[in-house]
Amino acid sequence: MDKMRVAIYDEDVEYSRRLMNYLNGKYGQQIDAIAFSQKEHLVKEASEYGFDCVVTQDADNIGAVPVIRIFDEETEGGYYRYGSAKVLAEKLVASYHAETDSLDTEEKIIGVYSLSEMNRRTYFALQKAKQLHGIYIGMEEFCSFETDEYWMEELLFLIRQRAEDICQQLEEHLQWHDDVRYLPAAR
Repeated sequence: MDKMRVAIYDEDVEYSRRLMNYLNGKYGQQIDAIAFSQKEHLVKEASEYGFDCVVTQDADNIGAVPVIRIFDEETEGGYYRYGSAKVLAEKLVASYHAETDSLDTEEKIIGVYSLSEMNRRTYFALQKAKQLHGIYIGMEEFCSFETDEYWMEELLFLIRQRAEDICQQLEEHLQWHDDVRYLPAAR
């Protein structure tokens, strides 16, 4: 069985090192964790060799890698800094196995819905689209990207009219944002 490659980057170098030692010590059969003290080194290593996941507080400009965010407060979308490392390890292992088990050729639609935290929901959906090499289709009440082309109204009209070439037209109107194909929300 292949090991999951996990990068850990945090401003608190001692914290990163302890977390790396715990993951390698307790889950060494499944996880190969590497701690980074400088973000530039993480970005370079990720681009050259890749990681299955990055655990970090600073997720900006990491690249096309799934990220588990470290938070100083307990939240649902990430990992609580002072929480159990065992919970993080189990989350990593479960996500890795779920990802490798679902590597089939079936097409899927994955929806992300939440009544709150608009920015985090959009960020999560974009990361999931990037991870799965999918398409992000914005259905927000507002457009979260700067764009000159709003084609969502046309898409919805074509779907309602049961047009035959919807997929072809959709491909022609997709835009790119941080290595993710997307269709912005309606105006």
